[in-house]
Amino acid sequence: VADLGFFTNHISNFSLFDSQIFFAAYGHFQPFAAVYALFYRLFPDPAALLVLQSLMLLIPLFLLPSDDPATKDLFRTVYLLCFAVWNVALFDFHFDHLLVPLTALFFHSLHRKRTGLAVAAAVAVAMVKEPFALVTCFMGFHLAGRHGKRTWGAFLVLFGAVYFLVATRIIIPAFTWTAWGDSVTDPARHFGGDPLARALHVLTHPWELIRDIL
Repeated sequence: VADLGFFTNHISNFSLFDSQIFFAAYGHFQPFAAVYALFYRLFPDPAALLVLQSLMLLIPLFLLPSDDPATKDLFRTVYLLCFAVWNVALFDFHFDHLLVPLTALFFHSLHRKRTGLAVAAAVAVAMVKEPFALVTCFMGFHLAGRHGKRTWGAFLVLFGAVYFLVATRIIIPAFTWTAWGDSVTDPARHFGGDPLARALHVLTHPWELIRDIL
């Protein structure tokens, strides 16, 4: 329950406009913390965050890309039995859970030919957590390549790339509690000082990456 306590403290600071709000990144840039702070002001209980997380994970059940009842039932059964969904639901609290309903909304909107809503969902994905801005980029590739929406696709690719760079290079270092050290602001520092050096290091020392993962 460590992460539940961590995020409860984090969201509580936002809801009370505590001075620690200036350490808003805490190693990640997650703007939805401000949204959840509004909810926490109404329901100031860690259990309420878990309930809200569970409700968010139920949303995809109503956003299935099929109009056939039998197919919908099959999709719902597969979704409810999916290990990844249960892992997200049971592993404390993380803003990462929002990726699931937002991704479902993205594909549901494309299925309904509602491009604007799909783009909005893809932009929101980036704001869940800065690594997911790369998911936004690939949503842009999908939108352009699969659905022919090249302008919107290019926008999502550009937005995701810029968002990722600004979040990791400017916002997180500026708004992370420096007492945590470089391991928080730059956990991959030991691989090199820049993206190219890190890529070369991983290619020439793959066992170090495997060791870190394990």
